[in-house]
Amino acid sequence: MDGNSSPERAATPDRPATGIYLSDVLGMLRRRWYVVLVGLLLVAGGTGAAYLKAPLNYQATGQLLLLLPPQAAGGDQPINPYLNLDSGLATTAALIASTLNAPESQRAVESAGYLAEYSIALSPDTGPLLVITTEARDPQQAIGTRDEVIRRLQEELKRIQTEEDAPKRQFIHTRTNSTFNGAEVLTGDRIKAVAAVAAAGLLTVLLVVVIWDRMASRRRARPRAARSKKAAETESAEPPRPEPVPGPSPSRSAETTVAARPEPAEPEPAGRH
Repeated sequence: MDGNSSPERAATPDRPATGIYLSDVLGMLRRRWYVVLVGLLLVAGGTGAAYLKAPLNYQATGQLLLLLPPQAAGGDQPINPYLNLDSGLATTAALIASTLNAPESQRAVESAGYLAEYSIALSPDTGPLLVITTEARDPQQAIGTRDEVIRRLQEELKRIQTEEDAPKRQFIHTRTNSTFNGAEVLTGDRIKAVAAVAAAGLLTVLLVVVIWDRMASRRRARPRAARSKKAAETESAEPPRPEPVPGPSPSRSAETTVAARPEPAEPEPAGRH
């Protein structure tokens, strides 16, 4: 059997007679190592190009804390606003966040020229703390949209309190917190692009190796099949040789000759006339 060809699998109770198995694939990879090497180089180049050309996303974040004035509790003794974070502040924060998260508000922000995507979430277990996150291709868009959303949150807070004639000494105000002036780079899109190119490239290399090996095996098997077919045709074209007719055996012929030979006559005694 040719060492470079893939042997056909015999049928067994647990698998069919034909097919590709892991051992076959590993053998193909060993035999076509030069194809694998070229393919890996191309995949490496493709992943590098994908990493360099994949667009970057920038993210800007900010926090907005709702506070009551020191005189909110009444009396002459002011109270530390950070010690007066009751559940009403968290409810108010959730209300203004839902207003800015509505599709109408998002379209209004976009029509004003702030094109970054944004989200507003109430930080759990930390009281009336809103977390604003923006994401855009342009870092300036991410920063500008974040600042605009914070400004609109403050305006919405003032509007709902003014509509309800809230007393000035209980008027809720805000304080920004952990607001970085710049925007950070998000590498997730680049990693996804590199992973997609690498997976597609490796799968393509595997398919090319399998197809290449199968085609080479068929090319090698074609002359052998032609020779076998020609030999079979030549053998079938020869006339059948006649079988020899068995003759009498030599020993039996000798016995017949002896039996047929007449015995000599005995001489007559002398004097008898």
